[in-house]
Amino acid sequence: MAAQHPGRQLALLRQRLDGLAERLPRAMEHELRQQRQQLAALAHSLQLVSPLATLGRGYSILLDERGNAIRQAAQTQPGQRLRARLGEGELDVRVEDNHLAPVTLSLLD
Repeated sequence: MAAQHPGRQLALLRQRLDGLAERLPRAMEHELRQQRQQLAALAHSLQLVSPLATLGRGYSILLDERGNAIRQAAQTQPGQRLRARLGEGELDVRVEDNHLAPVTLSLLD
């Protein structure tokens, strides 16, 4: 009967609450650490596929007068003005010839 006494039950519940309150900050810190690691991994993955990372490796993106990316020589005309976006800065360029025939590179050169 003593175990059923409201005072005893209240003391047990208070003890349980104190234990949970003590564990909560550690659990939150652990969860926050995991979330930070996951965010860092996602940011790294995003950086790998970023067009800015590609530009940083020495590539450029050619844009027409409307800001659309040029993917094929056939999208241009001789004399057309384009903008070349680089890793650092931009260039205004003009198409001399669009060489529509495919260019092959020899691995032996």
